[in-house]
Amino acid sequence: MRKTGQGFTLIELLVASIILITLTGAVLVNYNSYNETQQVRQAALTLKNNLRYAQSRSINGEKPGVGCTQLDGYVVSFTETSYTTKTQCDGTPVDPGQTVSLFSGLVFNPVPTSLLFRVLSQGLDSDATITIVGRSKSYKVVVSRSGDISEVTQAL
Repeated sequence: MRKTGQGFTLIELLVASIILITLTGAVLVNYNSYNETQQVRQAALTLKNNLRYAQSRSINGEKPGVGCTQLDGYVVSFTETSYTTKTQCDGTPVDPGQTVSLFSGLVFNPVPTSLLFRVLSQGLDSDATITIVGRSKSYKVVVSRSGDISEVTQAL
């Protein structure tokens, strides 16, 4: 009479382990992709909100307390990994401004030229497209001459 065991064979345990490891790897890859997508998206939304804030202050004609006789508007200047919003009076920035850095691994590509939101709804000199790029994802923020700000997502 043959005795049947109540356990699992070595082959069954190996197959179950391989399936579990494969599923875990797939989940990690998808999580990393999702995480990068969210970082790029969040950076673009933060930029969009900061541009709207500069635009709003410019439209309202908000001057700094001292050192400004004629307000030109608010200028947003860019480096590869950050941007700074400053008040511009009489053709020159008058305050140190507020600098925002992108998340690690994100860059502006290409680095945009400075944007000047002119006082009292005079808009910008020209349309601008700002692209934030990660390893495999990118977001574009489009600023029209009239001041409309929108974002467009795209994958690389």
